Amino acid sequence: WEERCEAISSEIAACKGERDEVEKSFQKLEAEISSHHASIDELNQNILAEQEAKVMILKQIDESETAYSKHIEELENVIQEHVEANQDLETQLDERDEALVRAGQEIELLSKELVETTKESEEVVS
Repeated sequence: WEERCEAISSEIAACKGERDEVEKSFQKLEAEISSHHASIDELNQNILAEQEAKVMILKQIDESETAYSKHIEELENVIQEHVEANQDLETQLDERDEALVRAGQEIELLSKELVETTKESEEVVS
């Protein structure tokens, strides 16, 4: 029995040694898992921060596009106003040219009448 007891005691000691090593390995694995969880949490926070930044950038892009479109529309309106003003000026110039031509024709007609009247007056006087 003594030999058997010593053998069992040796086996128990060996098992305790193995158990201690397994516990150390288990603790090491738990520490690694904890570290990985911390890394995952940090990555998740980084992802959330990047998503928020992306949303802000997309919002800024949208605001910029809206402002750009509004500015383009305003410029188109200003251009249209200038085109209409130019057309009005061209119409006024055409009307003025026509009035000048009519005035020139009237002056010419009056000049002819004056010449004829002067001739008739001279004939009457002579």
